[in-house]
Amino acid sequence: MSKLDLDGLLISDPYNIYYLSGFQGLAPEERESWILITKDENYFFTDGRYVNQVKSEKLKVKSLQTKLVTPEKTIQMHVQMIAKKEKLEKIGFESGNLTYSEYERFKELVNLVPTDRLIVNIRKYKNQDEIDKIKQACQIGDDVLKDAALIIKPGLTEKNIAQKIIQLIEFHNAEAAFYPIVTSDSGSASPHYNTKQSSRKIQKNSVVLIDFGVKYQNYCSDITRIFFIGKQKDEIITVYQQLLEIQKSTINRLIVLSEAKMIDKFCRESLEKNGLPNFPHSTGHGIGLQVHEYPKISSSSCDTLSKNQVFTIEPGIYFPEKYGLRIEDTILMKENQLQEVLTKFPKEIHLI
Repeated sequence: MSKLDLDGLLISDPYNIYYLSGFQGLAPEERESWILITKDENYFFTDGRYVNQVKSEKLKVKSLQTKLVTPEKTIQMHVQMIAKKEKLEKIGFESGNLTYSEYERFKELVNLVPTDRLIVNIRKYKNQDEIDKIKQACQIGDDVLKDAALIIKPGLTEKNIAQKIIQLIEFHNAEAAFYPIVTSDSGSASPHYNTKQSSRKIQKNSVVLIDFGVKYQNYCSDITRIFFIGKQKDEIITVYQQLLEIQKSTINRLIVLSEAKMIDKFCRESLEKNGLPNFPHSTGHGIGLQVHEYPKISSSSCDTLSKNQVFTIEPGIYFPEKYGLRIEDTILMKENQLQEVLTKFPKEIHLI
């Protein structure tokens, strides 16, 4: 705030609010809470639905002053009164989250200044408690995939398998971080295949791609593995082995390269050297409270990879109308650019 010459900072992103305060509502899209940080005070705003919850919860920030939002006293009015009281001339807001209509209502009463990723950039670095929760999410994911692999067979629909994965996750007292991607054959050539709308059945010689995440105590994991049903063409097995070696070497490259865009470049150049097609998504993404957060591992990334960051490495090879392959692990960066692969389900060829 001092560097940006701000007198206050208004937080609207529900993930950032949870990160700062420990408060979690039921329907974040309804704007159930806000936080205003000033040089002198920290304010928490919510409505009548959550008054008792806030009183009973041990919020992370003990000094938060709770203010009740009502139709008669809107969030904009609250912020205006505080701005007058504390003489706040410039209040930063989260430009990537506040809607245009919300901004219009605020700017009539206070002077708002856009900020970019202030809290999100802090969230890139995980403390030990966050790391432990992500590790547990990864462990649950490994166990779920082990059980799910036992049910994959011809005749089952992709959606059947996805629903079973969700059930297995819930059995471990966790929840799915996103609806699982379970896809086969030509569908696997689509990186963000919509399994919910699929009625496709697994065939006798299918290539099956499974991409899913676990959310444990609000922290996520992400993993992708490939399963081969029956005998496969030598070409497919060869391409998979090449992809696996490239994914492993990209992870190992983290020891000497700290610029995220250089990791992305190394991965794509490795594919090119093997005569394989490029992929249309990033090489990896940060993971934590959200499945996709910073750092980004892409050609346009400005992020530097360092200690206590958690992210994925997930190169893919896609042949439209034929098949697609992707291998994804969740990685923890440790001291001296060393890394730990947190998703430990085996990556060797799985024949069913």
